[in-house]
Order: sequence, then C-alpha cells, then structure tokens
Amino acid sequence: MSSDNNKTVDLVARLVARGEHERADLVAAVARRQQAGLDPANDENGGGFDWRAFAVYFSQRYPGLTILAPFSVLCWIYLIYQLVAR
Repeated sequence: MSSDNNKTVDLVARLVARGEHERADLVAAVARRQQAGLDPANDENGGGFDWRAFAVYFSQRYPGLTILAPFSVLCWIYLIYQLVAR
C-alpha cells in the first residue's frame, strides 16, 4: 500500500510542479510544514492558500480519493451539462 501511496504522491507532484528540483522542494516543504505542526496548505511567505502544496498533502493523506478525483470531476461536469442543457 505504501508503494501505491508513493506513486500517487509522485503523480500529483509531477502534475503541479514543473521541474525535478521544484517537485522535491514542494514535497519537502509539505513535510516540513507537517513536522512543524502547521497547515501544509498555508503559504510560508504570505499566509495565503498554496494549492500545489494542498494537492501534494491531499494525495499523501488520501491516495484512494486522489485516484478517483478525475472521475468525480467528469461526473460533476456531466451533471452540470445535463442541468443546463434542459
């Protein structure tokens, strides 16, 4: 299960960060924030929401839900399309 979790986190990190160094920095920043007891989604510089860090944190915490997220988004788009098209 840990191997699947690592694959999911790696996939999400690749989607939200461009370079290899940026990905490593992002994953390290999330780990550092968690160890410090801070919210991983808060930006260290301004206190705003860091969606990339949140995506990595969410994929670490809920790998199964992360895998289902694209399907869920497609279902919502289809539902909204059906409601608007009628």
